[in-house]
Amino acid sequence: MKSSREVVKSSREVVTPSDVLVQTVSQDTGIGGQEGSRIYTGIDYASNLAEYSKYRYLRIYDGTAAGQVAHITQDATNSGYGNGYLLVDQVWNTISNTLGGFGVTSANFFTTKPRTADKFVLVEDTQLHGDEVLVPALTTTHELLDDIAFEPDNTNFAKQIDAAKIQLQKWAGRPLTFVSVPVLYYHYRNGPKATAFTPNLANVQVVGGQFYFPKQFGPLKDGSDLFENDVAQRVAGSVFIDSWTLYHLNEGEVHCGSATKRAIPAFQWWKQLKP
Repeated sequence: MKSSREVVKSSREVVTPSDVLVQTVSQDTGIGGQEGSRIYTGIDYASNLAEYSKYRYLRIYDGTAAGQVAHITQDATNSGYGNGYLLVDQVWNTISNTLGGFGVTSANFFTTKPRTADKFVLVEDTQLHGDEVLVPALTTTHELLDDIAFEPDNTNFAKQIDAAKIQLQKWAGRPLTFVSVPVLYYHYRNGPKATAFTPNLANVQVVGGQFYFPKQFGPLKDGSDLFENDVAQRVAGSVFIDSWTLYHLNEGEVHCGSATKRAIPAFQWWKQLKP
């Protein structure tokens, strides 16, 4: 695993992918009724549906209303895409920068009103994430870098993994080779447990010389997933499988969701265990 410092800070260089568009609020959102479900930008979306109607979600990442994710109204009249504004029909207040789905509230309007100069991204689609509440699992590098707990937590998790590697090396009784893969974690609720924030690349299945990793849905550069590229450069025969809905949401990945028949190895590892 790479340290979170190495992974997250490299994302400062990420180029905005083609399926994400950065925009700025042009005036305050009002209160009550449909007015409370609008986000004003001064852009004429109605006259440019071919360009804008592909965007289904937005996330406010900076400003007064930061942390809210909204679904843009999708209907036969394209009412979600107005002249100077977007209309939304569901808003999730994710509270945490690293979406856990815990304590998240949902409404059909902005509970914290977007204000002039708030910044947001338009996104074509997203996976869902969470436990108690399924939340659109989209966030921004900006928010991860601003999350004061995320990087220290992942640095600590990396140290725990390094300690486990030392123990494995000791028990094996022979040299072991470890291949680092980028994984980010977040604390599970308020307890001592952590779970994978990005699909856990360490949860891999090896079959016939191919390494089946969970598809990342991660940060993109030039349309290519940074985490998947990193793994492909380190591990020949890498294949990426979508395990998000069936396993990642249930704290598992590709290895958890598969079984293989293998020959029993000659090396009797159980005889090498030491107290």
